[in-house]
Amino acid sequence: EIKESSVHWYDKYFKVSGHWEALVSPVRARLYDSDEGYLDWNCFQPASNVSLKINDKELNGTGYVEQLILTADPWKIPMKELRWGRYSSREDHMVWIELKDEGKQQWLWFNGKKTELPNIGDDVITIPSEGVSLEMDRAVVLESEQKILQVVRKLAPYLPGFDRTVPY
Repeated sequence: EIKESSVHWYDKYFKVSGHWEALVSPVRARLYDSDEGYLDWNCFQPASNVSLKINDKELNGTGYVEQLILTADPWKIPMKELRWGRYSSREDHMVWIELKDEGKQQWLWFNGKKTELPNIGDDVITIPSEGVSLEMDRAVVLESEQKILQVVRKLAPYLPGFDRTVPY
């Protein structure tokens, strides 16, 4: 449930609930668009204060809330590599997305402002127009092969109707 600057969520199966309170304004982008559909990314909260309750344990910290709206078949999106990340501190916040196929598309917001011509790398993100650099010291590859169908097969039972549209 999204209300103004807050998000409330509850999952009765996993007995998890949460409350996110936005610290900054939302950002949005259409990442893919074709005659067959699109992929919209809505980042409701690039930075937020979060309170989670898992069973009887409560966790508090900083967080992030996003939504993907996908009307295209995901396997038709021309993408061999995806980089996505976020950074948040008390002073600054940054969100980036990079899709690579034959070329690359990049989106980066620094403190809520979309930037032009960022450099998104494995170890460093730079925004020349802002004179900003974010160095990362823990590179982690989540997946290095195209295994989307394996993921979809595992998720399909939890997504009503999805198992009828995925060719596997």
